[in-house]
Amino acid sequence: LLWFHFFIQIKLSKNYYLFFFYKSNELTFLISFTILEMAVLSERRCVMEFVENVCEKEYTEFVINHPKSHFLESYEWGEVSKLRGLIPHYVGLKDNKHLVATALILEKRLPLGYCYYYIPRGYVIDYDNFELISLFTDKIKAYAKKNKCIFFKIDPDIKLHSIDKNAKVIDVGYNNYELVKFLKKIGF
Repeated sequence: LLWFHFFIQIKLSKNYYLFFFYKSNELTFLISFTILEMAVLSERRCVMEFVENVCEKEYTEFVINHPKSHFLESYEWGEVSKLRGLIPHYVGLKDNKHLVATALILEKRLPLGYCYYYIPRGYVIDYDNFELISLFTDKIKAYAKKNKCIFFKIDPDIKLHSIDKNAKVIDVGYNNYELVKFLKKIGF
């Protein structure tokens, strides 16, 4: 039987935890194993490539075939938005040369060379993958900062929960409380 002086558990993401066990000035093997998992996780994040200008064909194909897309995220909507004085940016995230997320960023110019970004209906992404959402958000933040953007806003097309005909929450169907909580946590 092993006795530990203390035990610490840190939640890193939806599926990853970091465990610390301390016993007589020795850290157990579990820490090394968890750190190895973290290294694999960070290496995975580095494989992903942020694309600043996704070509029209590739962007459109991804958006059309994604189960969570909206016409306000389409390439064509970006082109129409030019008539309103907005500048479209078609960005994406590739994993091994395949798109895994895209966003139509509409830029509104402000005085003194600044701007703000609006991403209509949010990202075209797997909203169950919190790590991917976090990574894509970080990449867009860096892109925004590089382009003197003071803030960016998203309004994802996400149903919070399912309701019945009397507008009462029902147990079966959609429940996206964890997703909304996560989006708030990362700054939205």
